[in-house]
Order: sequence, then structure tokens, then C-alpha cells
Amino acid sequence: MKYLYLSLALLLFACKAPQPISQQANTPKVVEPPKPVEIVCALKGCKDSLRLMQFEGIYFRTLQSFALTNDTVRFTLPRTEARFLYIGTNEKDKKAVLIGNEDKIVFSGNCNSIRVAKVTESPLNEMYEQSMMKTRQNNIEMNSAVRLLQRNFNNLEKRQEAIAKIQLVDQKKRALLDSIRQQNPFVARVTAIDSYQSFFTDSAGYQNEVLHYANTFFKNTDLTSSDYNGIPYLFEGFKNYTQTLASVRLPKEQMMAFVDSLLIKVPKDSRAYRYALGGTAVGLQSKNHPAFLEYGKQFTDRYAADKSLAIEGLKQQVVAAQSFVVGAQAPDFTLKTPDDQALSLSEMKGKVVLVDFWASWCGPCRKENPNVVKLYNKYKDKGFEILGVSLDRQKKRWLNAIEADGLEWKHVSDLKGWSSSAARLYSVSSIPHTVLLDREGRIIARNLRGEMLHQELKKLFGE
Repeated sequence: MKYLYLSLALLLFACKAPQPISQQANTPKVVEPPKPVEIVCALKGCKDSLRLMQFEGIYFRTLQSFALTNDTVRFTLPRTEARFLYIGTNEKDKKAVLIGNEDKIVFSGNCNSIRVAKVTESPLNEMYEQSMMKTRQNNIEMNSAVRLLQRNFNNLEKRQEAIAKIQLVDQKKRALLDSIRQQNPFVARVTAIDSYQSFFTDSAGYQNEVLHYANTFFKNTDLTSSDYNGIPYLFEGFKNYTQTLASVRLPKEQMMAFVDSLLIKVPKDSRAYRYALGGTAVGLQSKNHPAFLEYGKQFTDRYAADKSLAIEGLKQQVVAAQSFVVGAQAPDFTLKTPDDQALSLSEMKGKVVLVDFWASWCGPCRKENPNVVKLYNKYKDKGFEILGVSLDRQKKRWLNAIEADGLEWKHVSDLKGWSSSAARLYSVSSIPHTVLLDREGRIIARNLRGEMLHQELKKLFGE
């Protein structure tokens, strides 16, 4: 790894006759403007103009466009604080470039694969690339160790082996962060976002992994630092953080408490706040978490002046999400039953209905089915009904699973898998996914399973 060397300026003194004091005071001091940063782009096969882009929290804004002459374009940027910009032909085909205090950066490759373009003659970008490469490798090893733990949780020997691997990766992450901190504080800010130490390495007095993760994920990230105004990767940090907590069905109030405790550390008038708030909104929306409504609205209200299509799209998602909040009328849909008869959700008004999104190939769904069968048998004579919405593609497998699991309630499907019209209508991104409705078709709660579903039904039916 190369280090970023700072050049030392030499002061040259000439022998001159001393000037009178008054003349010295009146002589203006000449301050040379800082030399701009030169960017050289050498890209083959470009059919479109090349763009220099900046991330705006949920979308990319084009700062400049360039036509390549003989596969090359040169331009300059003013020297500012270190920051990330993006070079590419569009928002999807781009690569991040770290602009620092260097005189020149060379960006080379092919327009058919800009994501793997090389950034050379820049020790700063080389350091960043090596840090991210090691971070990605650490994440791959961590995911492998976690899967090993999940598969062998009841096997003491294998479990200890998996935990040891997790702790080893944590050690590598700490060593990487310490090394980068000694070399360049700005690049270390990026590395810190991916430096979470697992519950098995440092439980920090928390009772379980969820609380530990929620409270310590950003432990090594100084969210008050102005450096994060130039680090769009903060968006990814908040997105990953909220997606993970949403995946474990963290309640809305608890989710907001954790997120707000982090956002309060970021200056609200900063670009870093835009990244953090945008990552939060997108992460929650991807998991259809009820807290999305709050943070999506905050983002669109705060940055409405941008007038971008992305923000207008987020506004529409917020409006759609309002249909799914507790107390809202559940959107109606019509699908075919196993005997090819049309059945609408609205036909079931008058009963407490559990809309259960599942599939024959979904292991967690099949594992949950015995519990749902038990609750259905207990409350069906009191006005409880279930509408199973299958995300299967093969009718035979769907019907076999219904019979094998003893699912005696109503079922519908369009046999389109994840493209199910009902699943898209309800923004279902993972299964099992449930929506509990009252007798008027209004939403009582989402994603109730196991004991939580049992307790809610006990309240509704008085026992």
C-alpha cells in the first residue's frame, strides 16, 4: 500500500535592501490560487457523453457532461475538502472517485464496464480501493461464518467453530481500521462504517444480538465529523443498518428511537444528514417497515426544492405507504382460488381476516403453518378467517403444500411468484408476511407471527 505524501514547499529568500516600515506595510501580499485537480479520462468504446455526478441522498445529479475526443477527455476541478464524485455514462453505470489534494487523477477503462475502470496516479484512491477490497473480503468471510453458525446452532462443537471464525473476522476489521487511521483519516471514515464488531466479540452488556447491533453498529463512526459531507457511503451504512433491524421485525417505535438517536448526531444542515436520512428511508422502504412513512416524508419535505424525479417517486411511495398504516383501509385485490374461481379480499368483510403471504418453497412459511393452523382452529368459529396468498409458480406444488400442511382456510394465487399482483400491491419483499384486518377491512397490524399473533387474536376475541 502506498502512502499519501504531502509535498513540502521550499522558501527562497533573496537579498534586498530593507524597505521603510511604511512601504512594507503598504505592500500587498500576493496569494497564489490553489492549483486545480486535473482529471484525465481515457475510456474506450464510449457511445454516450461522459458524466461527472454527485450523489444527492437518493439520486445522482449530473455536474458536468463531456464528449470524448479520441477516447479521452481532460477537465479540472477546484481543490476542496476531500470528497467522492462519480464518473460514468449514467446513474447505473458509474464508478466512485475520491477527489483529494492531489494534482492529477487518471481514470481509464472501457465504457462497457465502467464499474471496473482503474483509477491511477492517485495514492489516495489506491488506498481507498485497497481498503474497500479488504472490507468486501471481510464481509464475505463474515457471511460465511454466520451461515455456518445458523446451520449448526444446536451442534456445540460446530457452533464454537463458527463463533471463532466470526471473532477472527472482527479482529481483521479492527486491524484494517487501525491501519487506515494511521495513514489517512478521511479514508478511515469510510472504513469505519463497515467496522461493526459482533455480539460474540464484544457483547458490551447487551442482552441479545439485536440490541447490541442497534446500539453499536456505528460505534466506530464519528457521525459529527464534517468529513462525512463528502462520503456518500454513509447512505449505505444507514440503509444496511435499517434493513437489518427491519428484517428482525423491530417495532416502529423502537426503530425510530434507535434511528433518531443516530440522526441527532448529524448536523441537519449538512450533506451528511441528507445521506443518513436518505439511507434510512430507502432501507425501511425496501423492507416495507412502517417507520418508512415517517422518514420518507421527512426526506421529501426537507429536500422538496430539488424538484427531482427521484424525490417525486419517493413522495408517491410515501402516499402509497399511507394506505398500509394501522387503521387504513386495506387495498382490495382479486385472485383465483385453487378451483379457478375469482375471490376478492373485500368479500371477506365482516370477519377478522389474516392475509397470509407464503409459498410452498418457503421454509419459514411452512415452519410457521402449524402455529397458524392451531390459531385458525381456535378462533374460526368466533369470526376469524385466513386468506392465504401464494407466491408459487407451479399449481401442483401449491396444492400439495396446502394438503400436506392441513391448511383448511381460503387460498388464492396468480402463480406469478414474486411478480404476484397482490404481493406487489402490498409491497411484500419477504415471506412469510401477514396483514391482520378488522371486520371492516381496516389494517390492525402487519407481520404478526407466532406468539405475537396469538396475543393479538386473544385481545380481539376476548380470550
